[in-house]
Amino acid sequence: MKLRFKEINKNLSTHETEITFVVVDELDKLLKSIKTKIYFKLSNWVDKRSLQANNYFWELVSKLASLFNTTDDEIYIGMLERYGIFEIIPRLNDEQALLELKKKWRLVVDMGDCEINDTTMRKMKCYYGSSTYNVQEMSKLINGIVSECEHLNIPTKDPKEIERMCENWKP
Repeated sequence: MKLRFKEINKNLSTHETEITFVVVDELDKLLKSIKTKIYFKLSNWVDKRSLQANNYFWELVSKLASLFNTTDDEIYIGMLERYGIFEIIPRLNDEQALLELKKKWRLVVDMGDCEINDTTMRKMKCYYGSSTYNVQEMSKLINGIVSECEHLNIPTKDPKEIERMCENWKP
């Protein structure tokens, strides 16, 4: 669930502070949560990458896929592995738990067993899909694929234009 800060008011007589938020999405989830305990974690807002930057990324993915006679999805997964954002998540070495994890992430790489508190776990490297990336994360992904395209003599846009696309996000 996402909330956007609206205003803050301090009552001078009671010294209470009231903070108002606007629900950005998942209102149904919020309404269900109100019936039980609910905890909020505040963090800085990070804007998503621009549609133009995303389109350019997929244009380059398509060019690489054509060059290597493979699918766009295979190239995309390769780019996520090289330049993508991930989390390392330990899970019980249980097939059902691992399948559930794979449903929630764009790419999951099994990194083998690890010991946590005398329990054998599977360490999984879980990659976010690029649709969740902010400006900086998308810039890293685009710069990575641009570098690979340049290495293979695939024409790319001017570096200033790429930088402009990446910074020209739409909130």
